[in-house]
Order: sequence, then structure tokens, then C-alpha cells
Amino acid sequence: MECSDFVPIILFWGVLALAFTRRGLVKLRQLGDGISPVRFTIRDYVFALSAICFSLFFVQVIRNLLDGENFGVLEIFAMTIVMHLFLIISFFALKKFGDSKFKISETEDSPVKCAKFGVAVVLLMIPLMFLTSSLAMLALGLMTGGEVQKQEVLETISESSGFWDFAVSGISVIVTAPICEELIFRCFLYRGLKGLFERETLFGFSKIFLGDSVSLRAKFFAVVVSSAIFAYIHFTISAFVPIFFLGIIFALAYERTKSIWTPIAMHAVFNAVNFALIGIVGGMEGFIHA
Repeated sequence: MECSDFVPIILFWGVLALAFTRRGLVKLRQLGDGISPVRFTIRDYVFALSAICFSLFFVQVIRNLLDGENFGVLEIFAMTIVMHLFLIISFFALKKFGDSKFKISETEDSPVKCAKFGVAVVLLMIPLMFLTSSLAMLALGLMTGGEVQKQEVLETISESSGFWDFAVSGISVIVTAPICEELIFRCFLYRGLKGLFERETLFGFSKIFLGDSVSLRAKFFAVVVSSAIFAYIHFTISAFVPIFFLGIIFALAYERTKSIWTPIAMHAVFNAVNFALIGIVGGMEGFIHA
């Protein structure tokens, strides 16, 4: 399979994603400025990258010491929870001791109210995401002429047997992963990219479809880049498109409510629905882990 064979589908979904992002940001601009950008320093980025690398290194060392090749579902997700907790602690260490001072949320609305808004949005969105995922898998299957590789985490969950397997994997997927990933990708990466792109003048060509607003252009590129990275770290080609759209929606929701609890609630509910359906149905077609 040649890389050029993927160009048409990548262009189609890319144009659709860019149009959706632009439309969403234009609508949100009418409601106010949104969440403020954060101008992280080089030292802040080095600290964040070091924390991520150390957590991955630590998990790999533990796996090697404990014969990780023979790990079951329980052990795999227990190690994942440890990594999530380490990254969450590292995030709050950066917030407290880093060069850039910022608030995680900038709204007077209660976390419960913001979470309810996120839950309502994601419940309406889930059928569309299942459809998008199924279409992406179908298209890739037709293009490659074979079975499309599914997300490894879904295959691991489907192998769960017994209460503790489901309990520990559920905590990882529904609790620690949403908190960890939203703090990193929305609060840190998205807002950091907003601050970066507001200082740069490399994107003058974007005036054609975004206008003269520097703020709007910064938001646009921050949403797209952070969502693309968010999708990329989930590894599987078949899940890239739906998770890319999920990242866009999570970022727009954060921008809309100025509360990190909104994307955390959306992320948790989305994963919970997929987790429950895998446990009930047993198959993985159309399911996504974000």
C-alpha cells in the first residue's frame, strides 16, 4: 500500500475538520474571548517533556523488572494508572513551580454545571463518532484490502475476565486517562500553542479564510495542532480521524466554558460508553478509546 493512496481520504477529512474548526471558533468568538492563552517558557516545556519521558521510562523499567511480557490485563492497566498519576502530579508541580502562572479554569460557573454541559454535548455526539469511526475503518479496509488494525487498548479491554480486570481497566479508561490527558492536551498544550501562535507571524496566509484576527488564527492553529497530536498518540490509523475530531470538540468545549471539567467530563463519558458497550457486546467494531 503506497502512502499516496491515502491522500484523497486524508484531504477529505482534513478539509472537513478545518471547516468545522473555523465554524466553531467563529461562533465562539461571538460569546467572548474564551480561555486565556499561556506563554510557557522553554524551561516549562523542558520540564513537561522530561516528566513524560521519565514516566514512560519508569513504566518500561518496571515492566522489565517484573517480566512485563507476561503481564495480564490487570497489570497492564495498573501500570497505566501509575503513569497517569505521575503525569497529573507533574502537571500540578509545573503549575505551582513553573515560570508561567495560570489558572486551570477561568469561570465562575461550578464544575458540576460545566461537566453537565459537557456530558450533554458528548451524549449527542457519540452516535456521530461511532459512524465516523466505522466509516474510517471501512474506508481503510477497502484501501488496504485487509483487516484494519484496531486500537491495542480495546483489544486488551476485550480480554478482561473477572471483576478486578474490569475494575482496574475501568478506573484507567474512565477516571485517570481523561483527567491526565485533558490536563496535558487541553490545559497545557492547547493553551500553550495559543500563546505561541499569538506571538508568531508565520501564518499570514490564513487571513484568506480566518480574517485579520490574530486571536482567531491562534485559536484555530492551536485547536488543529493539539488535536492532531492528541490523535497521533493513540497510535492506530483507523482511530486517527474520529479522535482528531474528538480533540477538536474537546478544545472548543474548553474554549466555550473556560472550565477543564467540561472536556474531562466529555472524555470520561465517551470512554465510559465505549467501555460499557465492549463489555456488553464483546466486539470492537466502531468503538474508540480516546
